[in-house]
Formats: sequence, C-alpha cells, structure tokens
Amino acid sequence: MTQQQFLLLYLLRWKEHDKDKALELIKLYKKAFPTDNSKNFMGKEQFEDLIRRGFMTRIDPNRTDVDNLVIGEKFTHIFVDEYEAGNEFWDKYPPIITSEGRNYPMKMMDKNEFRRLYWKAIKGNKEEHEEVLKDLDYAISKNLVKGKIENFLKSEQWLEIRKIRLGTSKPIQGVLEGEKDFG
Repeated sequence: MTQQQFLLLYLLRWKEHDKDKALELIKLYKKAFPTDNSKNFMGKEQFEDLIRRGFMTRIDPNRTDVDNLVIGEKFTHIFVDEYEAGNEFWDKYPPIITSEGRNYPMKMMDKNEFRRLYWKAIKGNKEEHEEVLKDLDYAISKNLVKGKIENFLKSEQWLEIRKIRLGTSKPIQGVLEGEKDFG
C-alpha cells in the first residue's frame, strides 16, 4: 500500500467523525499534489487497487467521489470504535476515591463528551488505546489515580504513567507519587 492510498483510507475513516474536516483535507491534498485527473485524489490504477484488495468499496460502481466510498474491515481493524474505546476507559476509571474518610467522585463529566475527546486524543488508534488501558491498569494498581477523569483525559496523564510503567521515568512529586489531588 502506498502512502497516498493509506492517506485516502485514513481520511475516509476520519470522514465518519468529522466529514467537513476530512473533505477539506482531501481538497488541500488534491491541490498540493494534483493527479492526471484533477477530480480524483489519486490515479485510477491506485484507486482500483484499493477496491480490488478489499480496502474499500463503491456504493455506486459508476461514481468515484468520496461520498460514494466506504472503507472495508480490512482497513478499519487497525482503529478502535469511539463508543467502545471510551466505554472501556470509562468503566476502568475509579468512580469514587476515598481519602481521610471522605468520598470524592471522579466521573463528573458527560460520558458522550468523554468518549469523543478520548477517541480524538488517541486518534482512533487501536494499539494506542490498548496501551492507554495498560497505563490505567498500572496507575490503579499503584494507587496513582488521584484526579477526576476529565483532568486525566485532558492532560493525557497516561503518557506520564507509561513512562513510569516502562521504567523510563521515576514518579514525580505530587499526584503521581500519591498526594491528594481530587481535582
């Protein structure tokens, strides 16, 4: 698969989540890298190769525009579903943390908004999602989760935890070392 073919499939996948942005990026790409047929994203041979190999299909066999294209399972298996990924993370995250006899709620964020932001943070990448879940499991087992799910997400705290989990960094003073945060 060429870079251009992968990019087309990736943008078609992105179209499911933000159609306007994906179409804008396709137009910019076509302008920067014109093909022999300015209407198409790539040459006919590369385009037909993706269909022949099962990476995408046409809804209407006579049209080649992006609204007529559907990516196949052969490509989508490298991505994780937004709803599924968000739920897996959400379900693992501690709902309440107790400190000094007081309970602190950790999930004070709209779940649908969380799913959307989480999927965007991991760029829909299945492998990254699996690593994030390992990071979260590690953080929970070491009592490193001290803040609300929204803060954990927006700061991409799993990246710091991953460094500790993989032994490339030591815990920093503060939240990761176990001090109270609850923010």
